[in-house]
Amino acid sequence: MISVHYSYREGDNKEPSHFSSENATVEHVTSIIAEYPWDTEGELPSEEHGGGAVFIEFTNSDKQTALFQLVPIGEGRCMLFVDVILQKGFLGFIGKKAVSRTFDDHSVVEFSKNIKAYCESSISELYGKFS
Repeated sequence: MISVHYSYREGDNKEPSHFSSENATVEHVTSIIAEYPWDTEGELPSEEHGGGAVFIEFTNSDKQTALFQLVPIGEGRCMLFVDVILQKGFLGFIGKKAVSRTFDDHSVVEFSKNIKAYCESSISELYGKFS
C-alpha cells in the first residue's frame, strides 16, 4: 500500500494545510510531486512556523515499511530522508533490520524519475538499494 501525506501553505496562511491520500497510485504520487509548490515552500524564512513536506510511505502485509520524506529547500530542490524497516526487532532494537539515509540536496526531478521504480520495488529491494 502507498500512502502520501503532504502539507504546504495556501495563500497568505502562515500555517500549512495538510492533505493525505491512502492507497495512492504511482500516477497520483507523481502528480503530487509535480504540482507541489517546491519554490515557495523552500524560500520561506527559517523563523516561519514549521514548513511543508511530502511523505510517501510504502507498507506491506509483513509490516515492513519504507518512508520517503521530501522537505523543500528551494526551486526544484529538497532534502530527502529515506527510512526502510524490514524488521522492527524485539523491544525495538534486538534483531532490528533497518536503514536510514539522508540526502541534503536532492533534485525533485531526479526523485520523480525514480519514484515509479521505488513503487514497483519490494521493500526488501529498497532496503538493499539504500543499505
